[in-house]
Amino acid sequence: MATQSFQILGLKQTQENMRQLDAKYKKKIAKVALRSLNFHILDVIRSNTYSTFEQTTGLIKSGLGVRTGNLTGGSIASFIVENPQATISMGKVAFMSVARRPRASGLPPKSWVAFYWRFLEFGTQPRSLTSNGAYRGSGPERSWVRPSFQQAVGGALEAFKKLVKDMTDEACKELPSTVPGRGSN
Repeated sequence: MATQSFQILGLKQTQENMRQLDAKYKKKIAKVALRSLNFHILDVIRSNTYSTFEQTTGLIKSGLGVRTGNLTGGSIASFIVENPQATISMGKVAFMSVARRPRASGLPPKSWVAFYWRFLEFGTQPRSLTSNGAYRGSGPERSWVRPSFQQAVGGALEAFKKLVKDMTDEACKELPSTVPGRGSN
């Protein structure tokens, strides 16, 4: 799977202000800004989700979300993910995988992840089973995540830069007046 990354340039004063802040402010600013960046991208992905294929259950779109957290080494990461979901109802019939039996009574409901979005996004190669020689065919690529990312990343980066600058400036107002760079930025 292809990974895309980007670098934000032109924030020298903001970076200098960030160096002067306490660790708790740095983490808060980074988490809020990264979540905001990913939610901008997520909104575009959600709006384009059923544009290249037909919706059947709605699990792909309803499961999309953002996770942000601390990594080892003090880094913070934020991802757009497909979240697990409880069994959903379509009308009066519960949608469950036919490959699995219902859970025993008293157990919490099983959660489902719409893992098949990858097959739609990247397509599948022709394949056949060696046990019985059954041919399974291939699935065409129906990409919507990668084009949505390309469409959204410019606006998301601008919003990210503005939010980081505003939050850093707000936190810098609380610094003692003797700290260089505390004045209006």
